[in-house]
Formats: sequence, C-alpha cells, structure tokens
Amino acid sequence: MLSYEMYDAFDRGENPLALVPDNLSVIALIYGDPGRDTERRRDRKPRDTSTFYGFVADEKSTKQRAIVLRGTLQPNEWLRNLQARQSPYPAGVGRWRAKAWVHSGFLEIFSSLKSEEGGVQKSLLQALPNLTSGRDIVIIGHSLGGALAVLTGVEAARLSPEDAPKLRVVTFGSPRVGDLGFAEMAKRVGKIDRVCNLPDVVTAVPPSTGRTTYTHIGN
Repeated sequence: MLSYEMYDAFDRGENPLALVPDNLSVIALIYGDPGRDTERRRDRKPRDTSTFYGFVADEKSTKQRAIVLRGTLQPNEWLRNLQARQSPYPAGVGRWRAKAWVHSGFLEIFSSLKSEEGGVQKSLLQALPNLTSGRDIVIIGHSLGGALAVLTGVEAARLSPEDAPKLRVVTFGSPRVGDLGFAEMAKRVGKIDRVCNLPDVVTAVPPSTGRTTYTHIGN
C-alpha cells in the first residue's frame, strides 16, 4: 500500500510526496502521535513523536477522493493496540452520557491525527467536513489503519450527516473498534466493507469480556 511506502520515505527524512503516482493528486498528508515511547527519527527533537499515517488524494480521471491510512509500524503503536479498555465515544463526552464506547488506544491515535494542507496543519476532526463535503469518498485502512478508517468514517458521518450516504469505508484485516452502540452509530455511513483472511488473528481482537463488548461492523 502506498501509505506504507510514504511512511518509509518520511522515516528516512525524505519527501513522501515523491512517491505519489501521476494519476493521484494529493490534497493533504495525515500525521499523528502514537505515543511518547515510540521510535523517533534521529533528526527530530526528542519530544516530537509525530509521524506519518496516511494521505488524502483525488484520482485525477474520476475525481474520486480517498483517505488512506497505514497499519502498525512503530513499537508504541503495538502498545496502543493493547490498550483495549474502552473510552466513551465521541471523544470528550461524559461517561454517564455515552451511548457508544470504543477501543481507548485506537481513539488516542485517532484523536491525535492532523491534516496538513499547504504546510498548514489542523486537527483531522476540524478538516473532515471540508475534506468530505459534497463528494463520493472512500476511506481505506489496513490493520490499525482499518480501525482508524472506521473511526474516520463514523466521525465524518457524525459531523456531516448530509454527506454520510456518500461515504464508503473499506478495511483490510481490521481489528474490532467498539461496542454495539458504536456499531449502531456506524450505520450512518453509506457503506462499510470489511476484507479479512479467516486465519488472521488481528481480525478476532479485541475479544469481548465480562466488562467490555466488541463487535465488527460492515459487510
């Protein structure tokens, strides 16, 4: 997946845009913070853990827009993957008011994501309504990126209900993201397709326990 190759370029200190094929027009790059104890590029400040997660691009001939998110690569992302306790969704809602609960580690990374356009960064949450407004859009992710894609799609549908029918989420080998309340919210998204190999253990986690419930969403 192109997002992995672009991450490798970023990690080497190179320009990830140099890898973009001619048929794509990149609208924004997506960065995020996987946590303090992750590996860091040698030429970056020790406290700066921001890293590359994906991109937003238009296919030039069809004008279809895609948001593409990579999977786990850094050590602290594995730690985030293991943070399977649940947090209220949307982020910031009080526990007593929450109707949906999601994986805390995935939500931490998702909440840190920033969209960079023309060298200017803003929260992906702030950017989503503009990025998805009035167009067909597909949000694609693999593994951890699949979980982030689901959160992106559900959040985009929540923020812009009028655009929700045009949203499509496609995940590859995605873990479960949230509970039944979250799955109900995900029904606002126009279409969610989940691609997996049955022996892939990632698609079977996190498991439901006596205290938490996790369920897959989509077809």
